[in-house]
Amino acid sequence: MDWNQVKGDWGASFAYVKATEGLTFGLLRGAYHFALPPESSGADQATYFVAHGGGWTADGKTLPGTLDIEYNPYTDDDGTNSCYGFSKSEMTDWCADFIATYTKLTSRPPMIYTTRDWWVACTGDATDFGDTVPLWQAGDTSPPSGWKYYTFLQSSLHDMDWNTFNGDGDALVSPAPSSTSTATSTSTSESVLDSNKFYFVAMGVVLAVAAILGLAVACCFSRTVRQKKTVYIRDGGGVSKEESTDASDEEKMPLKRKVAGSSDQA
Repeated sequence: MDWNQVKGDWGASFAYVKATEGLTFGLLRGAYHFALPPESSGADQATYFVAHGGGWTADGKTLPGTLDIEYNPYTDDDGTNSCYGFSKSEMTDWCADFIATYTKLTSRPPMIYTTRDWWVACTGDATDFGDTVPLWQAGDTSPPSGWKYYTFLQSSLHDMDWNTFNGDGDALVSPAPSSTSTATSTSTSESVLDSNKFYFVAMGVVLAVAAILGLAVACCFSRTVRQKKTVYIRDGGGVSKEESTDASDEEKMPLKRKVAGSSDQA
């Protein structure tokens, strides 16, 4: 989903996401921030994230915000590289700045979403955060050196990004870092998939679908409401009743609308 297009070309200014249905449907929810280190400091981006829907509260429904730090998708535009032109130590410091600020603003650390390959290449396999920051790992099931195991694992299923929580339902409400987690350490995703069924579709997919549906209803379709009308017609000495399902049907009738008992003649 191209959100710049949604806002700029389609004119959208908000999106709704269904949270519940009756008493049988409900999802824990969270938000993530896609990091662009060259644009501003980690502190500035964490502050912006919290102020625009990425905060956390201990309500039993909100997952901690996530710092999505991965391969630079804009290398053709910004002239840098997969690590945004940062050195390993600069990237580690940038992440530390984001994490410290988010923690100060929300009272708990965010999660980190990344791949093992990117983390090793761009931070030098930094081990600074494993004791406090949960890991949401994509792809490889072997976590970076700073974490004993992942808290979430992202994989591909049915052509979508699916995520598995490495723990039980109570722990899902407030994922703990790997050093204190009650989840069983594992080096394979299969054992986690077998023991836990707490799947959720990536929030980006849910928001995208909700936005598309909302825009389709609000902007793209118009519908003629057909009203069923009862038309009474005086025919000679009696009164007959004719059903009309469309206003155009009535316009085609050569007789005037009558009310039963009227003295007007057709």
